[in-house]
This record gives sequence, C-alpha cells and structure tokens, in this order.
Amino acid sequence: TRRNVVNEETREIYHVMSSVLPPFASFIAVPVWFGRHLLALIEVGWGHVHPMRREDSELLDAVAQYLSVQLAGAFSAMRAQREADLREAASGIRESMMSAGSVDEKSVADALEAASGVLDASCVRLAEDEPGHMRATLPDGRTCSLAADLGTSEGDQAGNEVVVQPVREGSTLASALVREGEPAVGALVDAGMVDGTRCFCLVLREADAEPLDDLELKFLERVATDASGLAHGDEVRRQDKHIAQALQTGMRNELQHVPGISADGIYSSATQAAVIGGDFYDLIRLPNDRACVIMGDVSGKGVEAASVSAAVKTALGAYAWEGLAPARMVRSLNEFLLGFSRVETFATLFVGIIDLASSTITYCSAGHPPALLVRAGGQEMTLLDVQSGVVGAFHDIAYRDGSIGIGEGDVLLLYTDGTTEARDPSGAFFGEQGLRDMVMRESDPQKPYEGFLSRLLGTVEEFTGHKLEDDVAMVSLRFDALG
Repeated sequence: TRRNVVNEETREIYHVMSSVLPPFASFIAVPVWFGRHLLALIEVGWGHVHPMRREDSELLDAVAQYLSVQLAGAFSAMRAQREADLREAASGIRESMMSAGSVDEKSVADALEAASGVLDASCVRLAEDEPGHMRATLPDGRTCSLAADLGTSEGDQAGNEVVVQPVREGSTLASALVREGEPAVGALVDAGMVDGTRCFCLVLREADAEPLDDLELKFLERVATDASGLAHGDEVRRQDKHIAQALQTGMRNELQHVPGISADGIYSSATQAAVIGGDFYDLIRLPNDRACVIMGDVSGKGVEAASVSAAVKTALGAYAWEGLAPARMVRSLNEFLLGFSRVETFATLFVGIIDLASSTITYCSAGHPPALLVRAGGQEMTLLDVQSGVVGAFHDIAYRDGSIGIGEGDVLLLYTDGTTEARDPSGAFFGEQGLRDMVMRESDPQKPYEGFLSRLLGTVEEFTGHKLEDDVAMVSLRFDALG
C-alpha cells in the first residue's frame, strides 16, 4: 500500500501511499500555477528505467515545463472567453429590460432569474420578514424563513447599494439552507430598494457543483447594478413626470374670453413616445379692447421645462398688464430667464398684442415658428415673419416688433415646432409646406370654424401613424368684431 520515493537531487526518501503515485518507476512532477491557485500537477516519467540518466531527467523536465505553460495559457484563454460570454449575457439582459419599457421590482427580479439561468443555477426569491430574517420561496414551492446577515448597513440600503456575497460554508445562511434540504452553494444578491421594496434573491447551484467564481460573482453584481439603476432611473422619471404634470395642471393653458374673438387651443402629448414638455399658450383680456396672445416652447422635458414654462407664463402675464410692447416684454423676460433657470434653458416665444379698435396685431416672434394669418374666405395666407432670437440664451439680444393689419373673419394660427417636425414612419418631416397646405385646405369656407384645430391635429397624427415624438400645441383666433 505504500512505497518509498527517493528525491534523486537531495536523496531524501518519502513514504508515500501507492494510490497517489503515477505508474512510473521514475517521474518528474510539475505544478501548474495560475495566480495563487494550483490548477494541476503534470507528471511525466518512465515506466521501466531506474535510476534515470541526468540528461533524460532534464529532457523530461523541459517537456513538463512546456506542457505547464501550455495548460496555463489554455486556462487563461478559457477564462477570457468566459468573461466575454458573461459580459455579453449581462448586456443582453440589460437590453431586454430597456426594450420592455418601464423597469419595476418585477423586472429586477426577472433579470436576476435570467442571470441565474446563465450560471446554471436556480433563483430563490426572497422577501424581508424582519432585520436578519428572510422569507424564501423554495423551488419546490415551500416557503421558509432564513436567518442571514446581509452585510449591508441601513445607509447602504437607503442609498440603493448593490451587494453580492457568496454563501460561505459554515455561515448562518448556509446552515439554514442545509436544514431546509437546499444546496448551500451560491450567492446572495441584494439589488437594493426598488419602488419601496427590497429586491434580493439567492442564486443556488446543486450541492456537488462548483462554487461561483470571481467572474460569476462580478456578473451577478453587474446584472443587479444595471437592473437597480434602470429601475431607479424609471422611478425618478415617474416622479419627475408626476411633478411636471402637476406643474402643467397648475398653470393650465387657458384662453380667456375676449369679446370680438373666437379662440380655440389644443395641446397633445398623448402618445407613448411623448414626454411632459415645455409647450404653453395663453390669451389674456386687457383693457381698452385689447388682448395678449402668448405661445411658447421651453427647451427640454420634465420638471425643469414645466417649471420654467410656469415662470415664463406668469412673468409674461404680468408684463402684459403693465402695458409693455411685445419686444419690451420679451427683452425683460430674457434677463429674467437667464437669472431664473438653474440649467441652460432657452425658450421660443410668440407674443402678440391684439388691438381690436385699430384692427392691428403688434407681435414679437423670438425664435418661434412664424404665425399664419389666414384671410377671411380662406383664399389668402400671410406669414408673420419678423423674427428675433430665442429667449434665455444670451444677454443683450436685440428683439424687435412686427405689425400686421387684421380684418373681420381673419384667423390667426399659432403652433409649436412639434407640428412641423412631426415625422411619418419613413422619417420624412411634415414640414412648413405641409402645414400651410393643410391650413388652406381646412380653411375652406364650406368647413365650419368649430373643430378647425381638431382637424389639423388629426391630420398631423394620421401623418405620423399616431406616434407623435414631441408635444404639439396650436392656438387659433378668429376676429369676429373689429373697430
């Protein structure tokens, strides 16, 4: 059962069990190291020669060293390939979450289950009963309570910290799993708080399987981090959207009743692709048979755009009641906006003062699409094309007024660039020419003014296949009584 093995270099003798010796009379053993781990032991030898000649021994040593290098290189290549495969799998899981739309607690749990499948492991979903104890739903459908130290502080959890830790032999969690008849080979994955719920799971392999190595643990951490980040981003966007909607609701787009004017306004961001934006409009009745019409579009989306829109609309209303000319109103607004916004935000504006007594509109168009004036009878259209620069971008911009006469039955149309920049499924723009053609067609005297804007919006939505990518706002004013 045992044999004496002689070290021919030192002449030391070892008493070794026969079962661990190679079938050689003489041999050389070469350890194969990778990092700090012994991967293999290569044994090369002769079956019937003893003792070995020195030159034979050196030859065997050289052969064994060469094989050692080759094996280490092959292992390194396999490790690099495994790392690339796991990286690609993590990217695929991330893309699946992104393409699914909104990412919530269920999406994160599904991502962790997909990651478990990549690692040939099962995913045991957990829920926190109380600090230090988790309720687990086992693969066979049973539920149990597992005691475990997650190794995270309250501060980490509040900060949405992702933690991945292996199930260590002899740990409280490993002992609890063994008592339940479950394998204790795997890792605990904590993706942090998602929609107010702690999202974590156990990734477990069979009891006789290899433990998760460092590459696999990093893969789980990446998937959990991606899922948590996407969910957290969606949560922030949902909160921002609610705030923006509240802001827009609070500053409702209104068209006050002005004797002598039939006014209509429409705003659409109803498609899935549209996000709360900065489009707004207003019609303010002023003394002495005058009115102020406003349409604007603040750059950006969400809370910032909605809050700036609310501030701009409020400021313009105040300027209008002060009796300022449109260009003066926009100039004052420019300085206000440069000091108000916390980020680089600008706006395009159309501000018009309508004087019903003199049958004129004095206006300032600051980077805004040119308004259209359709003459009574629908046979002639005029552009209000006196243009100035945008608002809130630079100090000391020169803004100027334009003026145009109006007649009874004329219709003024204001719109934001979401109208002309709407695209059809092939990517073609609706464009200014498309807008003018549509307006002339819908201004036919045979068609009623009521529903004019609804027909325009319907045409634009049909052009895009009912998939608007930006907000669309339009205002129309028909001048019924002048002088």
